[in-house]
Amino acid sequence: SKFIARNQVANFNSFTNKIRYQNLGITEAVWVTAQDERVRPCHAVREGKTFKLDEGLYSSCDGKTLLPGIDYNCRCIMKPIIPEDD
Repeated sequence: SKFIARNQVANFNSFTNKIRYQNLGITEAVWVTAQDERVRPCHAVREGKTFKLDEGLYSSCDGKTLLPGIDYNCRCIMKPIIPEDD
């Protein structure tokens, strides 16, 4: 049950960060993995790639469109891309 709870907290944090970023006018982020031997191959493929917050990031490796931290026991995070002022 503690693994399920940890996963639910990670999901909540990922969605909360997405909403916070969008409320600040941020529309894109970069996928960042834990960069260790436990990173899933299909998440490693996403490492460093830019994605739109309202869409998530697709990978043909697993055929899923995800946000970091949403997949079960995912330790990935998103790094927001702050738009430049003109």
